Amino acid sequence: MAKYWVAFRIENNATYSKRYDALLEAMKSVRNGSWVEPTSFFLMTSDHTIDAVAKSLAAALSAKTDLMIIGDAATDNSRVFGKVDHPDVLSSIAPFALKVT
Repeated sequence: MAKYWVAFRIENNATYSKRYDALLEAMKSVRNGSWVEPTSFFLMTSDHTIDAVAKSLAAALSAKTDLMIIGDAATDNSRVFGKVDHPDVLSSIAPFALKVT
């Protein structure tokens, strides 16, 4: 069972609540257990691969306005989705973060 961390930013606009609720539902569908006390950070366990989890969560978000990064807690394996305002900074710190496609 893999352990993942997920950080995200959802643009506060007319569909914010819909996307936030969809993200929580997507997370519930791929997790075994989770810690979700912070408002934009999850720790979770899952039997799914990082790509499957990332795609499930990304489906709840808007690539034009939202941002999500997910990583395997045991490795540098990570995925990024959405609007990255400073990709050069992200790639200098996490060059291993692959885009969710």
